[in-house]
Amino acid sequence: MTKLEDIIRKRRLVWLGHMHRMDNDRSAKHALRWKPGDGARKRGRPRMSWQTTVEKDLRLIEMTWEEAEKAAEDRLVWRNCVARCAGGTGQTKV
Repeated sequence: MTKLEDIIRKRRLVWLGHMHRMDNDRSAKHALRWKPGDGARKRGRPRMSWQTTVEKDLRLIEMTWEEAEKAAEDRLVWRNCVARCAGGTGQTKV
């Protein structure tokens, strides 16, 4: 049975690979690299961003953001990385 966590993690990483292979002039690629300006923050812990969440997923396979960008250029290499992070086939033995 596949864990929901693994499915979500896999979809995030598949999307990341898609974004990295996208043309640089696409607005979605600009949004991926956009950093908010300095402004007043509310009290408390900042919310987790999508990028922070993906970086946490990448740490599971001991990969940095820069390494992920390079790996995502080759679809086959990226699929192998995604499979490693998502628990291989996603199946667990009962």
